[in-house]
Amino acid sequence: MKSSNIGGQAVLEGIMMKNRDHYAVAVRKPDGEIFVQTEEFHSVTGRYKKLTTIPFVRGVFNFIDSMVLGIKTLTFSASFYEEEEEKNFSEAEQKKKEKQEKSQTKSKREKGKRRSKMQENEKVRKNTGGDNGFTFEIVEHICVLGKGREEGYTKELNYVSFRGLPPKWDVREWNSDHTRMTKGITFTWDEMRKLIEAMSEKAEITTEAC
Repeated sequence: MKSSNIGGQAVLEGIMMKNRDHYAVAVRKPDGEIFVQTEEFHSVTGRYKKLTTIPFVRGVFNFIDSMVLGIKTLTFSASFYEEEEEKNFSEAEQKKKEKQEKSQTKSKREKGKRRSKMQENEKVRKNTGGDNGFTFEIVEHICVLGKGREEGYTKELNYVSFRGLPPKWDVREWNSDHTRMTKGITFTWDEMRKLIEAMSEKAEITTEAC
C-alpha cells in the first residue's frame, strides 16, 4: 500500500495537517470563527538529505522535524488565546481597581463620619464643661431677654432638658453658638404658671395705680 505522506497533530482549539512540503493549521478563535493558515514546510535536514537515507539517522531527523513543527503550530494556536487571557486579565484588573477605589471611598466616608462624631462628642463635652456626664439640649428657644454680663453673651428664656431629664423653663446667659452657659434658674410648668399669674397680678395693680 502506497503511503499518502499525510500526517498531523492536535493544537490548542484546532488541528495541524501536513503533506510533504506544506502544512495547514485550523484554529477556532475565542469568538467561534475558524482561522486557517497554510505554510510551506522547510525540513531541518536541508542540504543534508543524503543523511536521511540512513534508517536510524532518518528517524532522528524526522523526530526533530516533528518536534519543531509541533512546537511552532502549538505556539501559533496559543497566540489567539493569549490575547483573550490578556483581555480577561485587564478586565479583572480593572474590576479589582474599581473595587479598591470603592473600598477606599467607603473607608474615607466612614472615617469622616467617625471624625464628625468625635467632633460632636468633643463639642458636647466642652458644652457640659468636662467629662462628668452633664448634658443638655435646648428643646425650644423662647426669647432673648437682654445682654449678658460677659461680652458675646445674651440672657435668654429657653425650654431646656438637662442630663436627659424632662425639659424645664430656663433663664440664664448663653454665648452666641449656645456652647457655653452661665449659672441660671429653672422653672417647672407649675412654677412658671405661678410666676406668670404673679406677674399678671402685679401688672394689673400697677395699671390701676397709674
